[in-house]
Amino acid sequence: MVINIKLIKFQQIHYNKINKRKMNKIRLNDENGKFIGIFSLNEAILKSEQLHLDLVEINSKIVPPIFKLMNYGKFLYNKKKLIKKNKKNHKIIQVKEIKLRAVTNDNDYKIKIKKIINFLNNNNKIKILIKFKGREIIHKELGLNILNRIKKKICEDLKIANIEIFSKNIENNQLFMLLTPKIN
Repeated sequence: MVINIKLIKFQQIHYNKINKRKMNKIRLNDENGKFIGIFSLNEAILKSEQLHLDLVEINSKIVPPIFKLMNYGKFLYNKKKLIKKNKKNHKIIQVKEIKLRAVTNDNDYKIKIKKIINFLNNNNKIKILIKFKGREIIHKELGLNILNRIKKKICEDLKIANIEIFSKNIENNQLFMLLTPKIN
């Protein structure tokens, strides 16, 4: 039975053929990682055939190189399973953007507050933009009043968010505030 030596390196799998490698002695570890001893390559191949395990090269940079006896298919299966589990548990946080004007009416303001609360309950970050058009830029205090009202309502009264960034200067004809959801 011909056995390929499998090399694990930086999450990538490379296959090396035995006849390309010129090794006299190798260090051999068992399935649990315990050191068995120093063997010739042919003896290690025979041992892996007797135990019905694969011979996997772990580290080739040291002399003698380290090999491990393991069920390589089971190892790959567990690795894929772990990656899938980590992907499943990984929560993606999105930044939602709410745009308002300096002259936004109360009803529109209330609707935007409801959307902000909904986004925060879904664990999304929120960037609130106050846009100024034309001569509205002279009345910076109107935009700051809206941001302060949102800050008071969301952060102080409802206590469901923290302020990450609160801009008091107008950049590109807009003010902005960044809210992050509080962790319960």
